[in-house]
Amino acid sequence: MPKLIQPLITDLAKWRKASGSPKPDALVFPGDGGAAWDRQAYANWRARSFKPNVPAGARPYDLRHGYASLLAREGLDTAEIAHRMGHSPTMTTTHYLHVFEAYRDRPNEAMGTVVTAARKRGGSKPKARAA
Repeated sequence: MPKLIQPLITDLAKWRKASGSPKPDALVFPGDGGAAWDRQAYANWRARSFKPNVPAGARPYDLRHGYASLLAREGLDTAEIAHRMGHSPTMTTTHYLHVFEAYRDRPNEAMGTVVTAARKRGGSKPKARAA
């Protein structure tokens, strides 16, 4: 299991506290009764939370793409990125070769550092919602 980055550890600790300190094995975003989401719960999340807070045309899959980009920025090799993404090195190369090429000649940057810097720039602030 990959090591969590500090910004995520901090976010999860705040979320757990705000959620009444659930059990360690509880889902972060549980559905009814603490169970995993069903199709309707997922559709509701997309409509109510995801779509109003992301750029037009963004998809939940783009979160995986962002994660792959952060792994490439750290300088991980294709096999390790494939392992973390949950598929073969061939599939990883097919889907993310352009990402690897974008970071090929850049210095490596730790994922936590990149996330923290983006937050300071306002890169991960959700849009204000109308009351």
